[in-house]
Amino acid sequence: IYTKMKTFVAVVQENSFNQAAAKLGTSAAEVSRRISALESELKVKLIHRTTRKLTLTKLGEVYYLDTRRIIQDIE
Repeated sequence: IYTKMKTFVAVVQENSFNQAAAKLGTSAAEVSRRISALESELKVKLIHRTTRKLTLTKLGEVYYLDTRRIIQDIE
């Protein structure tokens, strides 16, 4: 789950699946799979996606703040 959490934080910080993929050294398709798997595991929608824009859901905002703190503590 740590990899999925780091991927989620990268997507939020970069505001882009493609830019997060570049930052993480993986493909945009893999980033998308990780985010979908994370949302499935948590049983919540974290990100509203359109072809042009990403926005966090209310739960996504809370999860981002908590996840960012956890990752900083680990690193």
